[in-house]
Amino acid sequence: MVLLDIVLSVVAYFVANLIRFEGAIPPRDWAFIGRTLPNLIVIRFLCFTVFGLYRGIWTYASINDLINVAKASIVGSLALWVVVSRVLGMPGHSRGVLVADWLLVLLLIGGSRLWLRLWRELFRSKPSGAQPVLIIGAGGAGERIVRDLLRDPKLRYQPIGYLDDAPERRGGRIHGVPVLGSIQEVERIAQARRASQVIIAIPSASCATRRRIFELCSAAGLAMKIVPGTGQLLNGTARASLVRDVRLEDLLRREPLHLDAVAVRSYLHGRSVLVTGAGGSIGSEICRQVAAQEPEFLVLLDKSENALFEIDTELGERFPRTKRGALLVDIKHRHKLDEVFGRYRPGVVFNAAAYKHVPLMEGHIDEAVLNNVVGTRNLVEVAVAHRTAAFVLISTDKAVNPASVMGATKRVAERYLQTMAADPARGETVLCAVRFGNVLGSSGSVVPLFKKQIERGGPITITHPDMTRYFMTIPEAVQLVLRATTLARDGEIFVLDMGEPIRIADMARDLVRLSGLEPGQDIDIVFTGVRPGERLKEELWNGAEDMEPTAQDKLMVVRRRGSDGPDLSMLLSQLSEMEALAKAAETHDLVRALRRAVPEYQPSTAPAHPSRGDRAEASRGLVDGPIAP
Repeated sequence: MVLLDIVLSVVAYFVANLIRFEGAIPPRDWAFIGRTLPNLIVIRFLCFTVFGLYRGIWTYASINDLINVAKASIVGSLALWVVVSRVLGMPGHSRGVLVADWLLVLLLIGGSRLWLRLWRELFRSKPSGAQPVLIIGAGGAGERIVRDLLRDPKLRYQPIGYLDDAPERRGGRIHGVPVLGSIQEVERIAQARRASQVIIAIPSASCATRRRIFELCSAAGLAMKIVPGTGQLLNGTARASLVRDVRLEDLLRREPLHLDAVAVRSYLHGRSVLVTGAGGSIGSEICRQVAAQEPEFLVLLDKSENALFEIDTELGERFPRTKRGALLVDIKHRHKLDEVFGRYRPGVVFNAAAYKHVPLMEGHIDEAVLNNVVGTRNLVEVAVAHRTAAFVLISTDKAVNPASVMGATKRVAERYLQTMAADPARGETVLCAVRFGNVLGSSGSVVPLFKKQIERGGPITITHPDMTRYFMTIPEAVQLVLRATTLARDGEIFVLDMGEPIRIADMARDLVRLSGLEPGQDIDIVFTGVRPGERLKEELWNGAEDMEPTAQDKLMVVRRRGSDGPDLSMLLSQLSEMEALAKAAETHDLVRALRRAVPEYQPSTAPAHPSRGDRAEASRGLVDGPIAP
């Protein structure tokens, strides 16, 4: 490249002089050219080097590279005039020659770079079996995706056209790829162009737009890939390497949550944090997001050996600088919790340890009470005794007007937290709860179950065609938890504005289509009947509660109207009674105690009250019996 540039610079200088003298250079000026030529070569080489012309990969030449060529050329021409006329004192250097020389250098040097880029674009190898693909979105993301696909034959996609709803873009071309029509025409255009796949390249698209595109492409039988949303892109930059399959979270019927990350980091940075249920779906994500805030120390607490080992190993690989400890502890054991708090002195506690499978807990009422109620009481009492700054309970929408044992136990935990927060003798520990709906992909979610059923060829089993649930992604749920912690005052319960609930049957159909299959044809959907403890829809607050906005968009706080039940001594007495009944496995009396503590608890179906030997059947809803009031 250096040799080529020197040759082209010399050619440009001679041609500039030929232009100046109309093709007949006088002998005197030939001598002048000969004396100035060595200076020209040195000056051009130095300028080209300083402006980085030899650092670029010229088969990928861009506008910025041409700007550098222009800068190097004009600086070189000015430097040549200064050196020849002022330093060496050689009069007679024509300014017209300098201008013509600069223009010719720009043309020849820049043109040589562009020719290398053009050669690569014209004669790049096309991989055999490259799939024709339509790009939905002719904006910045679509342009970058097509550029990457054209540059890298290993990606095995051949972009054949854009689809975009903006009328001014239709009929245009980007990197030689035409804008063929609107998104609504995807089926017709795909058939005409023999495309079997689309890439959705609209990172800023609303959930309604993504769903519309998904339905149009599904109806056309097209495979789909997507550029992640702007919140998932590094610096908002789309790249072909980031294109992935469409996921269920892309089709949620609400806009994604965007939280104040600065407030969260300033609150958690440098603090000691303890997470119970650290190996679970929510707990493990809390650990990941807390570790990213660089706490002073992170305590992982769980009673599941394998789950604890997995999250501890993952954090060690992803966040090697975060100090942490993994402890195999059951929150039902108060003395063990005392030891942990005394040793690590956590400033913030996230209690994600909970039994959450609704039908399973109908047959294990004693275990649900011991873990969800007694375990929470143990943690709160120990946190208050050790002057922990904040305690956050992970709650659920099933605690609102509960119809299940699981929901009732979580409501008892909420009431205990609120009652403790109102007690002036409790100390300075801030107690709060975060209540949200189902999370996609958690171990208790229907999504992993549906995926396994699809992999087996079906059928997908759903309890009722009209059953609905609120859904969010696990990262969103945890962002909500962390942000609520920074806003909490005593006894508050936070909820996320989760939009409209989603029918489970619709979600199942979406998953089938995302797998490239057709519900009802390739995969059957079977309705099996509502199980014990289940109800058709959930609520985020009840009629005795008011919702108020917070400083964070889409995050609300629950305000209870009037008195919230018994005083602390009465509630502690009820908790002690439930603990004794649970340890004795007196499930009939335990249900009565739950209903006294939570008057709004109305089981949707009569739960199972098995003996210890009958629990396998009870967990499947096969053991049933009436409830005494």
